[in-house]
Amino acid sequence: MMFPKVMLGLCLVAFIMAPAYAQTINSKAECTRALTEAQEARSQSDSGPKANKEADELLEVAEHLCSQGNFVYASNVLAVVRGILATEN
Repeated sequence: MMFPKVMLGLCLVAFIMAPAYAQTINSKAECTRALTEAQEARSQSDSGPKANKEADELLEVAEHLCSQGNFVYASNVLAVVRGILATEN
């Protein structure tokens, strides 16, 4: 049960630090492209079931943020997803 709390904490840190180091995403098209790249990385990942579940949930959050125009936050959530997939491989 600790893993979801850690992921939530990482997301909160990413949101707070967003302006300092965020990848510049200025449009819905760029956000959609970044989301597609993260989804492709997820589909090619051989991460465990817990990591896959967390990545899938965060991808849904990022997709919603993109659709709402919250590009900086979506970028940070996608960075967390990439981190999960990288550390689990």
